[in-house]
Amino acid sequence: MRKDETSSTAVDAELQALAEMPDSEIDYSDIPETDEFDFKYAVPTKELLAMTAGQRSEIGQKMLAAKTADRAAKKAQQELEQAMAEARQLAHQT
Repeated sequence: MRKDETSSTAVDAELQALAEMPDSEIDYSDIPETDEFDFKYAVPTKELLAMTAGQRSEIGQKMLAAKTADRAAKKAQQELEQAMAEARQLAHQT
């Protein structure tokens, strides 16, 4: 048996074991959480492969900036809602 056949068999066995593993046994601790934003701006792989490395980098930077701004806007909205709730409570106390 050739070395590449052995490697292929070992890889196939590992892939099969992973396919049969229940999700509850998978360690996701080193994978960042995803949210709706990650999929909102998703680009199909075919389109990414057609881009230059510079274009992909530029898109990645813009996506990161947009995600950061989106999270900041959500936080600002939450803070505003909290302030409004506190103002309503104070208005009802007087």
